[in-house]
Amino acid sequence: MDLALSFLLFLCFFLLGEAICGVWKIDFQGPGEAFVFSSALGTAAVSCAAELMAFLGWVYPASAWTVLGLILAARAGKLREMAREAPYHFRAVLAALAKPALSRFDLFNLCVLGVLIFMALTLAQTPPAKTDALVYHLAVPKAYLEHRGIVNLPNNVYSFFPLQFEMVYLFCLALSGENLAKLAGLGTVFIFLSALCLYYKRYLSRRNAVFVAVLFFLTPTFLELSAEAYVDLPAATFAFLAYYSWERWRTSGRDGWFPLMTVFTGFAVAAKMLSVILVPAGLLGIAWVGRERKKNLWTLGSSTVFLAGVALFLLPWWARNYHYSGNPFVPLFAEALPLNGRIDWDAGRSSQFFQYVHSFGMGRGVKEFLLLPVNLTFLAEKDSLRFDGNIGLLYFLLLPAVFFMGPRKPSARLIAVRAASLFFVFLIFWFFHSQYIRFLGPAFAFLTLVLAYGLGNAAAPPPPGSIRAWPGGFSVLKKALPLLAVAGIAYNLYLDATYWLRVNPLPYVMGMENREEYLLRELPVYSMYQAFNRSLSEDDRALFVYMRNFGYLCEKKFISDSVFEAHTLQSVLGPGVSPDGIANRLRALGVTHLMFDNRFVFGKDSAFSPAQLELLKGFLNARARLVAGKNGFYLYRFVIN
Repeated sequence: MDLALSFLLFLCFFLLGEAICGVWKIDFQGPGEAFVFSSALGTAAVSCAAELMAFLGWVYPASAWTVLGLILAARAGKLREMAREAPYHFRAVLAALAKPALSRFDLFNLCVLGVLIFMALTLAQTPPAKTDALVYHLAVPKAYLEHRGIVNLPNNVYSFFPLQFEMVYLFCLALSGENLAKLAGLGTVFIFLSALCLYYKRYLSRRNAVFVAVLFFLTPTFLELSAEAYVDLPAATFAFLAYYSWERWRTSGRDGWFPLMTVFTGFAVAAKMLSVILVPAGLLGIAWVGRERKKNLWTLGSSTVFLAGVALFLLPWWARNYHYSGNPFVPLFAEALPLNGRIDWDAGRSSQFFQYVHSFGMGRGVKEFLLLPVNLTFLAEKDSLRFDGNIGLLYFLLLPAVFFMGPRKPSARLIAVRAASLFFVFLIFWFFHSQYIRFLGPAFAFLTLVLAYGLGNAAAPPPPGSIRAWPGGFSVLKKALPLLAVAGIAYNLYLDATYWLRVNPLPYVMGMENREEYLLRELPVYSMYQAFNRSLSEDDRALFVYMRNFGYLCEKKFISDSVFEAHTLQSVLGPGVSPDGIANRLRALGVTHLMFDNRFVFGKDSAFSPAQLELLKGFLNARARLVAGKNGFYLYRFVIN
């Protein structure tokens, strides 16, 4: 049902985006480009509609269905036109498939891509079980849906980031539920892959276009997160589409591409703040076009419009933050801009948080930068400070392809060089800010184009009339690159298949297990969330300590510190406090229960001092009752009245 509904959803995205593109008089080169840009623009438009609903307090299922109904009604003529043309397009596809134009390498890549799509689709139809989705990508939209609009979540600092793509998830939750949200995220990634292929075919080469999608999608971390309700790859989608729009604007001379570039840039930044690098890149792109057109005043005006357009996406979120915290940029600049005490955050934790974020990776020196290919490929680890992910082996094996970027077609070579330059710009920005592999989407999009182009040149026969011979070492490398590509594809596919088999989504997708059974085998902590939801009344509230802040799984009230998950309990157990003082502090917080991970409270990784542990142990024995305990997690009820 959700899979069918996702097709309807993206149909509406396309119809809405296509109408806006018609107003801007954008000229598309073929139906593929029209679908990619119209669908992405429609996604951004529906996100803004959901955002408006949230700020007005109109978040209801009926509201979401009304939006879809209005889109379908307004575009009924286009729907009839598409229905009339469907047989023609179907016959064209069959004719294209019947032509023996595909090489064996292309057929191989098509098969691999089909396997990847199957794995991603099945994973996307399972309940969400990834940390960031449960903490805020889905948890915040769920809270907005429950409250029918924007609501202050003072204990979830992530809720104060701009949430532009989370508004798409909010819209999906209102329409149907969590699986539709995951499928919407995956559908956006499919748009990304299509855009990469289209750009490659248009500007670089018609050879190995399918390999472009395979190279990017085979990356284990990217495949894994594509099927989850994350925003990293959707933000990368809009970042790349902003660049694609700039390229079309520059080469076609049609100014309708400029607002498209502006919208995609603003959307990407409001979806993921690390995309802010797009703003100076966009200004540089405008200056480039202005120099070609020799219009200095026009450049200044276009830059102003561009900055204003990007700001329009951010202003509502900054206004929300100012209203709730007194700092429009929270959790940023907490040291410089005071908070009003209405959120559970302070300057000290803000500083520590960004120190923690910068601790990911393996250093930020020149040596570490030069060693990135080796470190990312062989030393990266999932769920660790070493980049928190896995890129597989394929990119590393294909790095020699950069030696084959020319000279087959000068214009394509220049574009490949520009893509390589952008890759280094995004990589350097990533290197000095947040070394998470999942944030590499924009950089790796350009690396994918460069390596696929180099591989295509290496594997292609010499141009007609060419007598150029490669030096001996390069000649051997030229012959070895296709074999290295196949070996890398096989290894990355093995990693992806291993993950897919571990998750084993088919029993849930086929109805052989229910949601509770799936989450119990995926999340060891889920049994305690079950106990929490069953045991607490509507008037109760639990304090979570190192329970990973899975707010999406909670049906009852709770308090949980962001990032530093022992902060509140450490404050309750402050120096010189008596058992009665603890009871008074808990009563002031409205806390009736305590749920914690024993490893980080009484275990080997405890965040508490011996004096605090002794005080807490005595208090639990005297004034609390054990409600549930399993897998090292415990739920207590306080008896303090």
